[in-house]
Amino acid sequence: MVKYPAALKVYWDEVDRQLDAFRGKFKEKLARENALQSVHNQDVEAYGVHNPASPVVASDRIEQWVQTVHDYASNSVRS
Repeated sequence: MVKYPAALKVYWDEVDRQLDAFRGKFKEKLARENALQSVHNQDVEAYGVHNPASPVVASDRIEQWVQTVHDYASNSVRS
């Protein structure tokens, strides 16, 4: 079994907390999608495109993307 450094576990725990906060604050799917898109746009403006070869997630697929991140985060780091 792969052992991950504590910092990686802390990172994914924080990702999970932030996603849960979005789900709690933005109850409707469209509101969540718009909020996540806004965060993304702010990040691009502040830091630039993180990977020009990686396309932006279409707004109608954000929920699927969030679920994918959640699934990977939940399965990749075990206490």
